[in-house]
Amino acid sequence: MTGRHDKTIGSKSQAQTGFTLVEVLVVMAVITVLLAILFPVFSSARRHAQQVACLSNLRELGQAVFMYAQDYDDLYPYGGDPSDLDTSSWEDFENGKYWPTIQQWHTNDQYVYNVMASYVKDKELWHCPSDDGYTLCGSFEDIPLDAGSSSYKAFGTSYGYTTLLALDHQTISGVRGWSRQAPYSEQDPVDIPLLWDMVGEWHGGSGLIEGRLNMVMVDGHAINVSRNRANVLNQIVFTIPTPAQ
Repeated sequence: MTGRHDKTIGSKSQAQTGFTLVEVLVVMAVITVLLAILFPVFSSARRHAQQVACLSNLRELGQAVFMYAQDYDDLYPYGGDPSDLDTSSWEDFENGKYWPTIQQWHTNDQYVYNVMASYVKDKELWHCPSDDGYTLCGSFEDIPLDAGSSSYKAFGTSYGYTTLLALDHQTISGVRGWSRQAPYSEQDPVDIPLLWDMVGEWHGGSGLIEGRLNMVMVDGHAINVSRNRANVLNQIVFTIPTPAQ
């Protein structure tokens, strides 16, 4: 009798160790809620880490430009980015006076990252971790160019370059810029972009209003700015403008 009684108790204990369907559903619901709460946090942290890494890339590229200039009479790298060399965006700018140079650069494969190859040993510095491509790019994101899923994979760089610095033979120590829009005020070098994200949605929301861009300026400091602010900073020429321009 005693043995049978013990065996019965043991069977009941074993049966009670499992989870009921209700308990399983409650646990799954709790896990779902926790994931819903934590996923945006993790996603935000990941985006922030990518933005920081991108800014670090741009700072190092800015320093590489200074090293280049030391060897080339204080001049900026004599080349362009994909929005310059792989499109016709310069054909009509200022009556096309730069277009023959751009065409020659294209023939010579004078992308800025090739021109600076001796000064940027790690090609990954040209790769923004948030780069997921574009179909429109350039200073104002109005130039049709299909980069597919990655600008870096398609063209060798995630970053645009203020090519006018090279075309106008500006120097590191003497660069001067003016807004191309009224009142045509002079821009301080700290507000002149050197290299920048090809599009704003990589570090912000979608569209021209919500987007944000990382930039390194000609004085070497890197910033993250709104798309609207980037539009203002990119409104620049390096000769004193006239209303006709």
